[in-house]
Amino acid sequence: MTLSVIIVNYNTKELLKKCVESVISTFSEAEIIVVDNASSDKSRELIKTLDVKYVLLEQNLGFSKANNIGLKEATGDAVLFLNPDTIVKENTLKRCLEFLQSHPDAGAVGCRVVLPDGKMDKACKRKFPTPFNSFCTLFKIAKIFPRLGYNLSYLDDDGVYEVDCLVGAFMMCSVSAIKKTGGFDENFFMYGEDIDLCLRIKKAGFKIWYLGDHEIIHVKGAAGKRSKKAKEAFYDSMSIYYKKHFKKGLFTAFVDMGVKFLKRV
Repeated sequence: MTLSVIIVNYNTKELLKKCVESVISTFSEAEIIVVDNASSDKSRELIKTLDVKYVLLEQNLGFSKANNIGLKEATGDAVLFLNPDTIVKENTLKRCLEFLQSHPDAGAVGCRVVLPDGKMDKACKRKFPTPFNSFCTLFKIAKIFPRLGYNLSYLDDDGVYEVDCLVGAFMMCSVSAIKKTGGFDENFFMYGEDIDLCLRIKKAGFKIWYLGDHEIIHVKGAAGKRSKKAKEAFYDSMSIYYKKHFKKGLFTAFVDMGVKFLKRV
């Protein structure tokens, strides 16, 4: 089984270089495809010097569209969606690829995602958000009763088990699952597209696995941490997700009002 690694870059030049180097040093056989979303930090000059395939976009099309463009260039049996602000640890790619190969019903696998301070990125193993568990998470009820929230923080970080959804910073998918789902929903500019894709992968009959025995490091939010557009995209993605997957009702109306309030704060 061969692997294509798709990295969407936006103004993360130095992090991108380290990310690509970590992929090459740990899994040299991988096909690496970098899609640049019209960066202005000289990323494009760097990308041309790297041992990768690349697509240089003339405008920022967002995470979903850029990944789908990368998919058209991919030739592997499996595809890894990888953020440029990540460092892949030894044997992580091999472990995930071998798991996909030995589990034909697995549509996607992820690993333990660790932040630079050593803490877990909670988004790497989650339930699907619902109006109820989002309410419990937003209003900190899940801190007292963890099982009521959408994070699976109460499960072993080092374990191997099925989950609902992974984080888009590291998501390895089988080509068969991608073909059945059509890739990312391009209505999501940034954020939420990973949850939506996982939901559609499971609806297509595949399983999603968390492999906590291997890890990556994630410098979370590097591309959008100072961007007003990124903040708006985060809250917009909530509305898109709930309107797409849930019938209108009291809870969904509440979530929509909450999103509009948070965008103004």
